[in-house]
Amino acid sequence: MTDYASAAQTPWSSYMTSIETVIVQQGVTTVGNHALDGATSLKTVTMPSTMTKIGVDAFAGCSGLTQAYVDRIEGTVEIRGGNMYLTQVLLYKAADN
Repeated sequence: MTDYASAAQTPWSSYMTSIETVIVQQGVTTVGNHALDGATSLKTVTMPSTMTKIGVDAFAGCSGLTQAYVDRIEGTVEIRGGNMYLTQVLLYKAADN
């Protein structure tokens, strides 16, 4: 995902305060800088096993964010600055298809 200098530069900036759920698709490796900065209605984020980096302030200002579901990740995820406001992180194994 692209890094942004501010949340106002994201293609979804006009919807930012309405976003409640984010599901990052398998194959995506990063959540860019400021990608969801200020998404105050965001409650749940689901990330795939391919995730390797969460950018600076990617989830800053997401005061409603209480859960992040992370598929079993091989290796480590780099989290770069910013507040995530998480109260619960759940690791899970996705269902086999």
